[in-house]
This record gives sequence, C-alpha cells and structure tokens, in this order.
Amino acid sequence: MKKLLAALTVMGLLMAPGAANADDHLMDPVTVTLAEQNDSGVSGTATLTETATGVDVMLDLDGTPADGVHPAHIHTGACPDPGGVAEALTSVEDGTSSTSIAGAKLSDFTDGDHAINVHLSADEMATYVACGDIAEMAMADDDMAGDEDDETAEEEEAAQPATLPKTGAPLLPGLVLAGLAMMLAGLGFRRRR
Repeated sequence: MKKLLAALTVMGLLMAPGAANADDHLMDPVTVTLAEQNDSGVSGTATLTETATGVDVMLDLDGTPADGVHPAHIHTGACPDPGGVAEALTSVEDGTSSTSIAGAKLSDFTDGDHAINVHLSADEMATYVACGDIAEMAMADDDMAGDEDDETAEEEEAAQPATLPKTGAPLLPGLVLAGLAMMLAGLGFRRRR
C-alpha cells in the first residue's frame, strides 16, 4: 500500500506545474536589419529572442568606431523617423550590445509599430546612425481570427482540456492522481484504527 501511495505521489509531482516546458510557448527569434542612416557607414542586425523571463535584444553592427558608444532604443513608429522610446537598450560599444528586457514578450514589439534606432552618441541623440523596423509578425491561425470567428475560437478553447496557468500542464490527470492518493491515504489511516 505504501509503495502504491509513493508511486502515485511521484506521478502527481511529475505532472506538477514545473513539469511542463514553459519554452514551448515562446515565439521564434526575430532578426531586424539595421540600415545605415545619415551616411554613417553603420549597419547591422538586431536579434530579439523571447525567453521565459522576458526578451533579449542583441545588436551587432559594422562600421562603428572602435571607441564609439552609441545609445540604442526600441522606439514606437517606423524608420527613418521613429516616435518615442519604448525601451532603452544597452549602448552599442565595439559594435555590439546585449540587453535583457525583463517581463516583456516578443509580441509587445512585433505589432508593426516599433523600430530599433541607434544614435551617434549621447551628446548627439538627434543624429541616427542605424535604424530598422521590427516587422509585424503573423500570428498563429487561431490568433488571426477576426470578430466573425470569435465564437469559433471560444468554442475550440472550451473544447480543450483544462491546463495549469503559465505552464500548460494538463490539469485533470494531476487532480485524479491527487484524489486517488488522498483516497488511498484515507483507507490506510482507516485500517490502522
């Protein structure tokens, strides 16, 4: 009896929230071409990667001076004249920059209304040396449904088995195992009396 209870407990723990891989629900990385601005000779790429904790942004530029420090940002709007700063990025030094934006999702920036902009220097923020529009990402077919398909999407969602929040782990098998383990524990307790 104790072995069965232990086995059921282990199986229940394997189905716990941490058992599902949170990375299964992350978007694929997005690469943005950073084009030269104002005859700067600077160009390159930015790679945005969604992680379990946020979004990592890597900039790799060619043509920057060896001792140059270039502020970089994600702006609203589009190149060549983007709008306000949405997120500050680590300044580009020696042609590279790496920034982690905690709590962000890649979809926050792939709506077709964001751009990455690199400035000449902290003293010359109005002079852009490279800029690239973050492309609007096509959503999954289920997410592309318009108002006319909202009812169908809701019906499909209702037909899906219940899952644990944030992990997607199936809820029903874990509940069944937990109930069975409690029932067996109760029987074992009852027999001891």
